[in-house]
Amino acid sequence: MNATTKNRLIIGTLVLSVAINLAIVGTMWFYKPKPAPNAPLQSEIRRTRANHSQMIANNLKFSAEQEELFEKMRADYAEQTRNIKIALKDHYSLIMSELRSNEPQRELLDSLAHEIGRLHVEQQQATITHFITLREVCSPEQYDQLLRMFTRGMQNGQRKFELEQRRLHQNRSNNRRNRRVNE
Repeated sequence: MNATTKNRLIIGTLVLSVAINLAIVGTMWFYKPKPAPNAPLQSEIRRTRANHSQMIANNLKFSAEQEELFEKMRADYAEQTRNIKIALKDHYSLIMSELRSNEPQRELLDSLAHEIGRLHVEQQQATITHFITLREVCSPEQYDQLLRMFTRGMQNGQRKFELEQRRLHQNRSNNRRNRRVNE
């Protein structure tokens, strides 16, 4: 084989390799999963939690030492309840999967429901323990303020839930009305 033919083969192989790599990278970029439009990114969630912690620390006028303890306790609580939340989500998925089957097994559904109840109890116990340990970090005034802040937050969450339920009910009513009109 002469030198010119070798060079042409090497250049051809190189060009073909570059083309294949570009095609692969282009395909990966084109088909990469896109986050849902309303889904927050993990970095945004972390930043929001950090801002929330900072807001709580500022409102309660924590000292540097209190703020450090508060952050550690909050991180421990988040880690402890993260596994519970994952298990709850998995159990809810199992229930929905079983309900989709042709012959749902009542015993399995009951067992999953009991396990979900146990996980909720475990989560509430972790929350209670978390608040009791937070009391050790706060002065009595700070703790009262903290409880007021969380109570307000829970009430706002309940209001949002109730508004969403009303909106869903209104949508169902409108859909029924529209079906009757179209029939």
